[in-house]
Amino acid sequence: MNSQDVLNYVRDTPISQSHVMNAFGIIIDFIFEQEKASAGVFVCLNEQEIEYLTKRQKLEAVRSYKNRTYNPLMSSKRAVEAYMLDRWGVTSFDPILDYEGVIDDRQDS
Repeated sequence: MNSQDVLNYVRDTPISQSHVMNAFGIIIDFIFEQEKASAGVFVCLNEQEIEYLTKRQKLEAVRSYKNRTYNPLMSSKRAVEAYMLDRWGVTSFDPILDYEGVIDDRQDS
């Protein structure tokens, strides 16, 4: 069943309980997110995910994005890396280099 089938079912089925309609809404959102991810269309990162990146916490940004969008791990990683590439020109942080807007977490000795 794809998203169009679900939409047609919801349109054609008389449903009176609001909790059932809410459940359908969640399912449709999930299906759309999956289809967007498979097409390479990513949801924008939110403030928390960007904050993780400014603290060099890429794994936390990927985890947060994955949990929020229901995308698979690799799609979530690609979305975070696409943001990093656009903003800093990298897909991973080199611990020796400084990046504009990224907090330097190295300890001065």
